[in-house]
Amino acid sequence: MGWIADLLKEIPSAARYKAELEAMEKENGALKTENARLKRDLNAAHQELAALKAKPAALAPDAEKILAYFAKRESATPSQIAAAVGLSKGAAEMHLEDLENAGYLSVSYIMNQEQEYSLVQAGRRYLHAKGLL
Repeated sequence: MGWIADLLKEIPSAARYKAELEAMEKENGALKTENARLKRDLNAAHQELAALKAKPAALAPDAEKILAYFAKRESATPSQIAAAVGLSKGAAEMHLEDLENAGYLSVSYIMNQEQEYSLVQAGRRYLHAKGLL
């Protein structure tokens, strides 16, 4: 406790203050221990997140075919993609929406025309990691 304890000896209600100080020091020690544990947990979570980001999640085979289709084309409409990979337009649209939500494709909307999808960097990374690019 040091100089604070020495100062408290000179005050009549020193015993009460000394007890409060000891309680605060005990609480401070517990908080420091908890803080160190939380920092370790946070560091472990950051490492786990980095590992998950580095390893792309597996896609459905049809979604992977659609993504691989973009390795050869800059952009395409759902109709073009469905015809090229042998799916119905509805199935292609479902996979395209999933790929967009996963961050692998971007979509452009043009008034009175079918939307166009294009590959973004995360999609290229996925194709590269899977040996499809």
